Amino acid sequence: MSSVHRDRFFSRCTKGAQATLLEAQVEAYRFDCSFVEPEHILLALVGLPQTVAGWVLAGEGVTLEAARKKVRSLASRRAPLPKGLLPSFSAEAEQVLDLASKQALGLGHNYRGTEHLLLALFHVPSGTVLDVLQQFGLELEPIRRLLMQELERRGG
Repeated sequence: MSSVHRDRFFSRCTKGAQATLLEAQVEAYRFDCSFVEPEHILLALVGLPQTVAGWVLAGEGVTLEAARKKVRSLASRRAPLPKGLLPSFSAEAEQVLDLASKQALGLGHNYRGTEHLLLALFHVPSGTVLDVLQQFGLELEPIRRLLMQELERRGG
């Protein structure tokens, strides 16, 4: 994803989605990773329970502590982060942003929210994030229904 494309994605994000993507960098930093990976986006969603996706994940019993533990046990060790730098987005994480845009368009939304980021994580071809979602017993369609119910409850 080019920086122009990424900037356009960010410009259409809700405040919750913007906070999630910033928090994903913090999670990657916490794991001493040079790159934000899809699992860091998941951790950020879990860590922001006031957002639509965070609310749904909390309602499904997903806690930040348990999610971090699962990620730590499943993730392969990646290149450490050089001191003083923030992690950048990996190709896989940028793919999540692209998939989130597609989810939003598919739902007829003109914004990118945490709900779109969460739905996008289910469409990542493979990797740690899918294993973590599976270990929590989360499946796409029930989560999609819960997200839509929460959006409706919030008046969106």
